[in-house]
Amino acid sequence: MGGMIVAAPGEESKLPLFRMLRCPLCGARLRPASAEECAGARRSVEGDDDESWDGGLVDESGVHFYPVQDGIPLVIGERAITLA
Repeated sequence: MGGMIVAAPGEESKLPLFRMLRCPLCGARLRPASAEECAGARRSVEGDDDESWDGGLVDESGVHFYPVQDGIPLVIGERAITLA
């Protein structure tokens, strides 16, 4: 499984992009998803051949996951994967 390296852990808020990104469903800030969150999102869409991603972004509450495909975050409400 690949990973999206955007900033050192804990340093995301120093990047202008991360200060602007918000979840379109709840308005919370987004952060890089952990390996566990990416695995949970993959399990949620298991069997869907269209789903392949390098990593993801997740809202502060850890509920909405947005895949990153080819380095592009897909921060679109319809693309959100709900994590349990």
